[in-house]
Amino acid sequence: MPTILDKVKTLRKGKRDDGTFANLEEIINDLLEDRTRLIGVANAYKTELVSQNLTSGDIGYITDTLIPALRRLIGEPSALGEGVDESEVGTSPQGEMLDKLEELLSPEMIKVAQLLGFNFREAIGRPLTELTRRAVLARAAPEGSAKEEIAALHIRRETRMADLALDEAAYERYFKLFGQTAP
Repeated sequence: MPTILDKVKTLRKGKRDDGTFANLEEIINDLLEDRTRLIGVANAYKTELVSQNLTSGDIGYITDTLIPALRRLIGEPSALGEGVDESEVGTSPQGEMLDKLEELLSPEMIKVAQLLGFNFREAIGRPLTELTRRAVLARAAPEGSAKEEIAALHIRRETRMADLALDEAAYERYFKLFGQTAP
């Protein structure tokens, strides 16, 4: 397929007639198609970039919410508010780690990291989502194992009842427990 530049060179060498105009029209249509394709690609890249980058509002919300929540979670005095002695703030190893994490999660550092190509949603969001999913699944007993456990308990009860029936004194005590006499 000849390139647009080749077509233009050919037209310059030839006579100018109706064929020339038709060829020029074809070149213009090809250029418009290329432009449309390029705009589509650019929009796709822009959408992808926007979906990966955190906005200033997102960054502010994360930094204003995450660190205080982590401080409350570990029970650090600075997060508890009342009656906090300034000498106690940030003295625990966890508190010192949170101070460093707070510096890393500052809006300026997040912007710099994003400019360098770091994708917070991919690096932190997906693993955190997967970790949460695994924690929920670990807490929920699989349906099959619950049925097996119930069956095992049923067999255990039947075995105990058979043992009870074989021991005459235990058998009488069992019936007395329910206010009945043994048959």
